[in-house]
Amino acid sequence: MRNSVSSFPLDSSSNQSLAFYKRADLIMTGVLGVCLLYSLALAPWHGTWMVSLVVGGLTLGIAVFLLNTMAGTRLLRCVIATGFMVMSALHIHQAHGTVEMHFSIFVLLALLIFYRDWLPIVVATVVIAVHHFLFFYLQVSGAGVYVTEHPMLSMIFIHAGYVVAEAVVLV
Repeated sequence: MRNSVSSFPLDSSSNQSLAFYKRADLIMTGVLGVCLLYSLALAPWHGTWMVSLVVGGLTLGIAVFLLNTMAGTRLLRCVIATGFMVMSALHIHQAHGTVEMHFSIFVLLALLIFYRDWLPIVVATVVIAVHHFLFFYLQVSGAGVYVTEHPMLSMIFIHAGYVVAEAVVLV
């Protein structure tokens, strides 16, 4: 007889594991939907309706499409992890880089532990690190995107350090 610990989806080839991952993908896609609603709630603040609809809508749309075509796969888990960080980046941009919006990175990273898979956590960490360094460069170049309220490279490294620390703990 199986105990509750052995029912964790360690073997992704089993039917029970596949059912778990499909359910988890559905839940995580719902979280992306909530992120889109939050983005729409932020849109009036700085008039970011178009970026909210395009970036947020495409992110959710891709997740929904893939949910219907490849639910339960490790690739979808990594796509959803990427989507989480895209939504975080969107919220940060919409709020013109306020530090409070960066909390979404940590919340969404923590939610990925539900998958019980290290790879989506690592993917999300790399995505948000690339975002921070790229958007920092774009922000200081005057491209009209935001990652921090007061762009300083030292702050980007501090942010990255905290994200890496959380990712290590989660993995």
